[in-house]
Amino acid sequence: MSENVKTGDEKIFDDENKISFLLKEKKYIMVTDEDGKIKGCFPLKKKNLGNGWVAVYQKVITQVAKEKLTGEQCSVFLYLLGKVDFENYLTVSQNEISEELGIHRVNVNKAIKKLKDLNLIIEGPRAGLHKTYRLNPYVAHKGKNRNETILDFESELTKQGKNITDAEPK
Repeated sequence: MSENVKTGDEKIFDDENKISFLLKEKKYIMVTDEDGKIKGCFPLKKKNLGNGWVAVYQKVITQVAKEKLTGEQCSVFLYLLGKVDFENYLTVSQNEISEELGIHRVNVNKAIKKLKDLNLIIEGPRAGLHKTYRLNPYVAHKGKNRNETILDFESELTKQGKNITDAEPK
């Protein structure tokens, strides 16, 4: 089979001579057999995933599940995963978490403490009156360069008087 990339409002005939139209703004991979008959047409995926993604590492998530976090702690953790910004920064206040999840602020504070104790997050630089946090890049990552984020994360651990070996979650 060979692959051909075609774009535009081209007419594509399948084996039953049915016609499909391709959109101009997308690129496609046309899979053909040796005789040139089209076997499939698949849109090429964009390399840039945009802002709505985070890469989560399965092994760590399994470890987190074994910690038997309370429902509120899990909710806070998942909420933070959903709010992580590039290079793993979290600029969300405990009040916002409390309001969004309907969890009492004291319990949000306890959940944050537990997540910090498990090295899932660390405190980041202050943003005005609010604390910020940073998601451990061994747990999940959002950004261009995971290795750079790991180095920054380990540097923050050192500044906070923690050992670099604490970077990997317990």
